[in-house]
Amino acid sequence: MGKHDHTIYFAEVENREDRQASFDTLLELSGIDHHPVKCSTADSTAHRLTRAELLENWLQSEFEIVNTTFLSDLDY
Repeated sequence: MGKHDHTIYFAEVENREDRQASFDTLLELSGIDHHPVKCSTADSTAHRLTRAELLENWLQSEFEIVNTTFLSDLDY
């Protein structure tokens, strides 16, 4: 979540190692002032349920939602 721009940045990667470091580096390189990155792993059923709940909550909020999946998979 951006600290000053009311934006939620998220990414999804399936069957890959934890990408927290890569995603955090991406945000740093992009110059985005953000709260700490939080990554988690889940099986596909739990992921779908959690994703649906998060997106529903985010869409009802004042925040802009940015899917950075294609960027977070880059290695820096």
